[in-house]
Amino acid sequence: MSTIVCAVVADFNTLLLSRILLGFCLGLRHTLLYVWVAEMVSSQQILAKILMVESIVFYAGEIWSSVLGFLLLDLIGWRMFLLCGSLPILIPPIFMLHCCFTEKVGPQIEYSDEKETATVPNFVGRTTKLGLLFACITFNGWLTTLLVPALIKMFNIKEAGSNSNCSVTMTRGPELLLLGLVNFAAIPSTLLTHCIKGKIGFRKLQGVIAMICIGNFALMLTQESLEVAILTNFIAKFVYGITALNICYVLYDVNYFGTKYFALGSSTASSLGMIGGMTGSAMVAFAPTSSVIFTALVLSVVQIMVLFSMPEVQEGKMGKWQEEEMEKGAQSLK
Repeated sequence: MSTIVCAVVADFNTLLLSRILLGFCLGLRHTLLYVWVAEMVSSQQILAKILMVESIVFYAGEIWSSVLGFLLLDLIGWRMFLLCGSLPILIPPIFMLHCCFTEKVGPQIEYSDEKETATVPNFVGRTTKLGLLFACITFNGWLTTLLVPALIKMFNIKEAGSNSNCSVTMTRGPELLLLGLVNFAAIPSTLLTHCIKGKIGFRKLQGVIAMICIGNFALMLTQESLEVAILTNFIAKFVYGITALNICYVLYDVNYFGTKYFALGSSTASSLGMIGGMTGSAMVAFAPTSSVIFTALVLSVVQIMVLFSMPEVQEGKMGKWQEEEMEKGAQSLK
């Protein structure tokens, strides 16, 4: 409904309220999705495939919007564009939820079905550190969606000079395809992450990616040309595809949060991540691009610092608390 409201609003305030409603619904969707998927899947292998498909579909939606904007935005206007770009994608899931899925909850993932009330040590610390890491990652990943148009506008104005007019401040035509190209970068990196899952440790992979981000954003700060801007944003989106899926493995991990507070921990960390993404988008809109890029560089350094403080991520192995629970269970059987 909020998408329809966005298309028929009479003023900016109503548009803003409708977008707030949409963001509120997306927050509920994220929380419900983590709990529902964790309850429905029967093994970690199936969970990994679900997360890969979910991520690819999300990035395909970003590409869909860019390509559709290139084809239709100038022809039908932004109001009809919102409806044409959203409704064909939103209607099928409504029927799927009512016709393809039942309310019966399936078995939980294989390592948690006998510990319905299990808790983990330092739950608050685990959740805070994962949320902070996720916020840094989404800040660096989400900002590309608005940073690419902002950099294109900056180079257009610089090229036009004193003869510039309002038209050079708008992202349209082939420039939207450049945005689609940048968004496409996350799809092959998502497939790559799925293929190497379990072969490279979580902290090791995230640390290497953070160092790549530091060099990439340092190069982006030079702002030498539009080609360099597109290339560096392509790299930023590519590595975001890796880090986003990699951290989702932890967000869905009942072993990390414990089954008793899994919904609370996973939703809190996810909320912190979305706050990071929204902060990045807002900075692109209201702050100089150089300040945004420098902030992203600093947050890449923060990621490395947070990773050093996260020994709780067991790289797919059982944590100490789980081993203790299994020992207690074995002793009680004796």
